[in-house]
Amino acid sequence: MDSPLTWDEAMSQLYSGREKREEFAHNRVRPLLMEIEKEMQEKKRNLKNEYFERLLNRPDGFLIVECMAHLRKNFRQLEGMKILSMILEEWSVQTDVADSYDTFRSVLLSHKKSEPIHICNALILQARRIRGKSGIKPKNAEVARNLVKEAAGIWKRNYDDRGLELPEENFCLVPNRLYNNVIQVQMIFCNARFADMKSVWNDANRMIIELDEEGDWEGDHRPDQILKWWMFQGMLRASAVCMELEYWKKARDGMESIEALFEGPALSYFHDIKGRSQKFKPSVKEEIIEKNVPNNDLMKMRDLLYDWKEFRQVEFDVLSFRRRGGAKQEGDTDLKQVQMKFTDSLKDFNKYLLMGARSGFVSHTYARDEVQSKVRARKILGEISEGRHYVSLSGTNHSCFQLEILHRLLIYRIWWESKGKGFVLFASEEDATADVDLSLEVPAKILEDIEFDLKKIHIEKLKSARWRKEIRQSIEVFRGGSENLADNLWRRILGFDHSSSKMQWPEGQSLIMGLPYIPDGVNVDDLIKSPYDVMDPTMRHVGVNAAGAVPVEGDFFEQRTESQ
Repeated sequence: MDSPLTWDEAMSQLYSGREKREEFAHNRVRPLLMEIEKEMQEKKRNLKNEYFERLLNRPDGFLIVECMAHLRKNFRQLEGMKILSMILEEWSVQTDVADSYDTFRSVLLSHKKSEPIHICNALILQARRIRGKSGIKPKNAEVARNLVKEAAGIWKRNYDDRGLELPEENFCLVPNRLYNNVIQVQMIFCNARFADMKSVWNDANRMIIELDEEGDWEGDHRPDQILKWWMFQGMLRASAVCMELEYWKKARDGMESIEALFEGPALSYFHDIKGRSQKFKPSVKEEIIEKNVPNNDLMKMRDLLYDWKEFRQVEFDVLSFRRRGGAKQEGDTDLKQVQMKFTDSLKDFNKYLLMGARSGFVSHTYARDEVQSKVRARKILGEISEGRHYVSLSGTNHSCFQLEILHRLLIYRIWWESKGKGFVLFASEEDATADVDLSLEVPAKILEDIEFDLKKIHIEKLKSARWRKEIRQSIEVFRGGSENLADNLWRRILGFDHSSSKMQWPEGQSLIMGLPYIPDGVNVDDLIKSPYDVMDPTMRHVGVNAAGAVPVEGDFFEQRTESQ
């Protein structure tokens, strides 16, 4: 029989880099699991239940289960390990059917060694598995949050209210007496999958303070610092989707201050995590075509921002080409291609927000006819209003950034429809009665709706906030009347272009109308920026990626669905 695992041994290996984790999984944990398999060779029924029963009868049983949960993607060679395969399959199914059965929790309800803290941890482990795929299955985020709430309730009833004594043997990241910190951190992770970034920032910041105020954390792996790093990471993502550079720098500096405390395999743990956010192929367009990326994938936002940037570099050339008409001239084909790519990205973004449920998208072309122009403007405003509605309805962690995009798209696309026209695109308030006539109040009210939504969920809620000042300026353009509307809209566009000029963006930051982004794979591999180096409001949750495992199709896709 192999020697039992110790807490210090297990945690130092789990919270290390990929190579050490792989070595630990195959050379230390696998032999212990194989012992149970051999003991059960003659068993035919209730195999998973019996497997956990026997594991928990070991002195290191709870530690082994913890290792199984963390290393489940590292167990790829499963010959002779039939029951482990069954358990791993059950855990995999949980990510697709979030409210499915959990054998381990069921066993704990009646096992002689089981304490309330162990049931709490079973719920947390299940929540982690389910939440890790919540980008692909957004319903998972809510189920995961409910599991964490259940764990919090069990802890409160038994340890806070009753004062129940805790078991002596530590078995997870933190000492048992400090386990409630795990529950609180997991609740913040769950809440970070939803829209309220102000709450995420405040809760994570409060958690960092509480972690500092705790007593001796024990453990060579420094669990308090690991938890603090994850809180800073959550704050980084929250500030990125809100486009708040100072908040973002504070979070990044916090992460780096934690990393400076570690070295060797422990430091590689953080580096591996940060590296998971860069798993994209050399061309986003090729990636989309090659893997048939669905309409609801997060990649569609990045794609739009890059193609929009490319289009803006030739926007006046395209305008001239479209207004000119007549025979084709040299360069027209290239201009048309850039325009078509932008149109395709707009269409994909529209489908992304509306979950593919809308037809009749307005292409980014140019209409010289008055009636057609007004019809197009009406439809564009309708699309943006519907997009805003669906962003609010779905309430994802990217909502703030999506609303910022819609704000700028409204300004840009109405300018495009207004530029160079010999007629007034918008009628006065009292004249806006015909089928195709539009009041300037329509875009103004859409922007007010966007402002209202941002106010509820944005990190920065002051009246002087950057986003609030920007949107009020845009509203005033339309409230100012239809005279010189195209010129006034163009000045707003230039205002977005120059809004970041005084800000100290990290070196290499890509921007389009004041929107920061990372262009997936546009640069060669060694120049691709990390969301930890430059701000990326479309940054994916780490759990969406299959770190430490062989990537499979779909691992790096993050989608939203009607179940959000």
